Amino acid sequence: MGSEGYADIRSKAFANCSNLEEFNINSYVRHEWTETEWNPWSEEYEEVTKYGEEIAYVESDAFENSFVEYATLHVPEAAIGLYKANATWNQFGTITSLGSASTYYKFFVDVNAKGQVVYGEGEFAKTITGASQTFDVKEQEDIVLTLTAYEGYKLGAVTVNGVDKTAAVTSDGVLTITDVNGNQTVNVEFVLDSNSVSVTIGELGAATFCCEEALDFSGTEEVKAYIVSAFHPATGKVTLTRITDVPAGTGIVLLGNAGTYDIPLGTGETYVVNMLVGVTADKVLNKTEGANSNFILANGENGVGFYAVKDGSTLAAGKAYLSLPTAVLPSSAQSIGFRFDDATNIASPQPSPEGKGDWYDMSGRRVNGAPTAPGLYIKDGRKVIVK
Repeated sequence: MGSEGYADIRSKAFANCSNLEEFNINSYVRHEWTETEWNPWSEEYEEVTKYGEEIAYVESDAFENSFVEYATLHVPEAAIGLYKANATWNQFGTITSLGSASTYYKFFVDVNAKGQVVYGEGEFAKTITGASQTFDVKEQEDIVLTLTAYEGYKLGAVTVNGVDKTAAVTSDGVLTITDVNGNQTVNVEFVLDSNSVSVTIGELGAATFCCEEALDFSGTEEVKAYIVSAFHPATGKVTLTRITDVPAGTGIVLLGNAGTYDIPLGTGETYVVNMLVGVTADKVLNKTEGANSNFILANGENGVGFYAVKDGSTLAAGKAYLSLPTAVLPSSAQSIGFRFDDATNIASPQPSPEGKGDWYDMSGRRVNGAPTAPGLYIKDGRKVIVK
């Protein structure tokens, strides 16, 4: 006698079956739950989805007067312990396996925050974005993933166990891994759907910026990028050092005339030591964070510079802030000025005697006469704002 599907055995369903010798439960209900486990790939604890077998429901008198103590109950091997722990099922004289137990493998998927991966369908679908997640998958089952890029991005590289599978993704963004017979590691990368990024500088002539992509400023003279490479406690100023190969996620200061500029994507191979912190998502800032004090770029009472953050301020995505060790700052420092690294080609121009009083834009070019366009300029080696 057997039961197909999820058995639901009610009162006296098999009562008085004195010749009962075997009872088979041929299938099981697969249910899922989450546990917190250590993930060696990401080196942090993560919630992991797990699956298990659920035993058939049976009422206590379902086998009344059937002498089940002389009968054998056959169940999926993975569920034997669960049946033995149930007071009614445990009345069977023998509880054994229907056959080989199902084998489950680990399925690990990693995706950046520029798109999403959906595993499964319906109420059991799992969406992964900007994170890594691990699942259990049954041997010889198929893994079906739907890959969707967010607006402004497109699918980049897809690897399965280190092998490039980008070409295996359908035009609808579906990747199928068939007949699973081992652990699977899937890495999905979404990339910018463009060869350049637009940056905007307002009338101030200066702005902070941060991009999720590497940028190449080597061929752009109208706008230049700087990192903060040093702080000088004696003067209360930081040093701006020009950078042309900007790694992804690097906070920079942009200097140039007001306008919008298209900056080509770069390689990001430069290693940068930088006191600016870039943000790719809105971030709430406080005046201090741990052992550091935070400053944002603004045009304040001391001119263009970095000014102390007010607690609870929100810095928009795509910007950067200055973070300095509080211990090296003058007491109650409210603003930080800046100067240019002498090694950069935009070091403050030193006028010749005959050129004293000349004006220069932030690209180092001489301006004919006093500038009329608002922005940040250099005169006699000093930064001047024209409003």
